[in-house]
Amino acid sequence: MSRAHLRFRVDFRLATLLSQEYSSSERALKELVDNALDADAERVWAGR
Repeated sequence: MSRAHLRFRVDFRLATLLSQEYSSSERALKELVDNALDADAERVWAGR
């Protein structure tokens, strides 16, 4: 599997909450995607 660099923006309040739970932005993004999939989202969009 190749590695890619991602950039994403989140609201400051959300970033504060995520930083209390996750040690890296990659783990936080993975959690957000996992949550969307768990909620049966038809699409998960990560944009610039």
